[in-house]
Amino acid sequence: MLHLRCLGSGGGIAESTVEDLNEIYEVNIRAPFYLTKLCMPYLIKTEGCVVNVSSIATEIYIPECLQYSMAKSALDHFTKCGALELAKSGVRMNSINPSSMPTKILHRALGPEKASELFKQSKSLHPLGSSCLTLKEVSDVVIFLCSPESNSITGSCLRTDRGRLMVG
Repeated sequence: MLHLRCLGSGGGIAESTVEDLNEIYEVNIRAPFYLTKLCMPYLIKTEGCVVNVSSIATEIYIPECLQYSMAKSALDHFTKCGALELAKSGVRMNSINPSSMPTKILHRALGPEKASELFKQSKSLHPLGSSCLTLKEVSDVVIFLCSPESNSITGSCLRTDRGRLMVG
């Protein structure tokens, strides 16, 4: 089971509302929890795996994405706690934590000008590569985490960031 749905709104405490926070948590916390709960019988029967899509925003301060960062941090914790609970049934649970990708959601969260500026800065922000991550790069990591080659990996929040966090 792959949970890939994200939602973010711009701003910090002063600019955001409780309604924004609720909406972000609905999508980034409640939905993966509920989907995992619904899929548990099948996951246990097949000894399947869950891959949540988080973000490096859990480890770096991004002023425009306070609530998104909070929600993704909670998703990482859910991944770790869920992995421990599901391991006794042979089910693995991990997350990937990618850096920025050129998506509509990023454009909406940052706005067109800031998103374009981010893409221009990508060369200096990503030591391994000269642009933002591609969806293919992210999907390759998801495929690996779902494969038999990763049977010993559970409870991991795997950075998929071309070294972005090393830059700061």
